[in-house]
Amino acid sequence: MGSVSAIEGTALSGSTVRLIIDEDRPVTVSVPSSGADAGHWARTVELEPGRHTARAAAFLDTQESKETVSSFTLDPLRNPPTAPVVAAPSSGAIIRTPTVSFSGTATPGLEVTVEFAGSSASIKADPNGAWNIGIPAHDGQYTASVFTRSPQGMNSDIVSVENITVDTAQPGIPSPVVTLPGSLVESSLVTFAGTALSGARVVINVADKTTSAAVDSEGNWRTTMMILEEATYTASAFTYLADGTHSPATNITFTVQLPDDATVPSVPTILSPEEQEALESATAVISGSADPEVSIILDIQIAGDEAYRPFDRVDRRRSGCRAACKMVFHGRLVL
Repeated sequence: MGSVSAIEGTALSGSTVRLIIDEDRPVTVSVPSSGADAGHWARTVELEPGRHTARAAAFLDTQESKETVSSFTLDPLRNPPTAPVVAAPSSGAIIRTPTVSFSGTATPGLEVTVEFAGSSASIKADPNGAWNIGIPAHDGQYTASVFTRSPQGMNSDIVSVENITVDTAQPGIPSPVVTLPGSLVESSLVTFAGTALSGARVVINVADKTTSAAVDSEGNWRTTMMILEEATYTASAFTYLADGTHSPATNITFTVQLPDDATVPSVPTILSPEEQEALESATAVISGSADPEVSIILDIQIAGDEAYRPFDRVDRRRSGCRAACKMVFHGRLVL
């Protein structure tokens, strides 16, 4: 089986190019007369490694141009593949969904890779050269790098799509109401509570920490976060729907001021499950040890979904803690 190569060039817009490679049967290629590709033609062919000759002539109605002859050597081990074309999104695009869909064209059968927002995904271009890849991303501004890879492992030049903004905030989704905390918190365990759209999930961001809570059928929600440093903080609360879209933020400011006799507890130990352990049950039991009578907050991320944050108090009779955590999906528990 040979290697797939692209033969391309320019000709009069609206004309037809007759292409002959190595004295094979001629093929015809239409030259676009409008759009970004006006005057540009291309044809993908399968060729064996070695020396080849291409002959091309353009004709329009009854008139025909002089023939152009080009000789070239195909060496898949030395020649990188042709770079892909990215049709969407364009540089500067604003994406309103939590998954960004990339599409375009490439040499049929070649692998196309998209690197975006810290993730990478690949797919082979179909027989017509079309490809489409979706990559989830949090709100922010990113640059995408797109390239093809040959069967011999060589990468094409990188096509960059810059300043892609992911903004899934939807003005039609009501922002949550935050009733707690007040302006002054005299504890390292900060409670957030309020009301929001029933059935949704409220996500709270404070500095580099995140917590979330499901909104019950009456529209109430409550969650906690451990903050050990005295300072004034701004919390941003969002209402998230199941499709990943969210409301504009509700921002509140509060100050953490710990009592003079407050002491920082020891770091708890997780005994079970072990790191990267694969769980077969839909219920994960987390157990370990900690200082007596302290509160344990578990941050659990399962298969990239929003975390459940179960709360338990250490058994006063022993230095141990135990909490049952319902999983959203069967999968791997990342500790």
